[in-house]
Amino acid sequence: MLKLKSGRSMRYKALIVDDERLARKELRTLLRVHEEVEIVGEASNTKDAVVYMNRTTPDVVFLDIHMPGETGFDLIHRVSLQPQYVFVTAYDIHAVKAFDIEATDYLLKPVRPDRLAQAINRLKPLNPLPDKPGPATQLDRIYLSDRGQMFLVLLEDILHISGANDYSEVFSTTYGSILDSRTLGMWESLLPNNQFVRIHRSTIVNLDHVDCIVKGSQSAYLVYLRDQPTQPLKMSRRYAARLKDQFNLKMPL
Repeated sequence: MLKLKSGRSMRYKALIVDDERLARKELRTLLRVHEEVEIVGEASNTKDAVVYMNRTTPDVVFLDIHMPGETGFDLIHRVSLQPQYVFVTAYDIHAVKAFDIEATDYLLKPVRPDRLAQAINRLKPLNPLPDKPGPATQLDRIYLSDRGQMFLVLLEDILHISGANDYSEVFSTTYGSILDSRTLGMWESLLPNNQFVRIHRSTIVNLDHVDCIVKGSQSAYLVYLRDQPTQPLKMSRRYAARLKDQFNLKMPL
């Protein structure tokens, strides 16, 4: 469960929107084991959902798509609130549209407990202070598209990014290798520079996954990652000097 600095517990206020009573009951049962989620209401259609959303201001809405009358997408366009949305549906054809509106996750019925737990872990943390604009943080997610497939990747799961001509290859603990249309320069401006650093003209690494740095031959260094212990990354002397200065590290050059 999330904690404020004062020690007070914080819970996500959740609204379930689904026209099927048994589906709502099943999801409510699955959510009972997640103490960080508090169900504040249920609705069987978008009209009732709007009333509940204005009344309870939920942090997250578990939302079906196909319902009598308006769809789940219609609901999103009807309300001014901006909670996080987790789609729960029997159809996978709307996944791309869901990610286009930056849904937190997209679950297929019947919902598996492990996928529900994964969706809850992807929720942005509750913050009593207003968000301030700035660079991405380790808690952010980013959408990647590779050969017609769309991936929702947590920045904290990215191991490293390698340049591939006008593209980049993103290596993550969740999906392995994904080819992305962003260049390394674009990634550098997007990622938090206290966690993601350039170690080579063609490589950016997530420092959270670095196990150790070993000086190799010809003034080069080898960067070992915990999740790729047998495939070290090369770091040039020039970037090693930058890394040393940026983080005040004690390492031979």
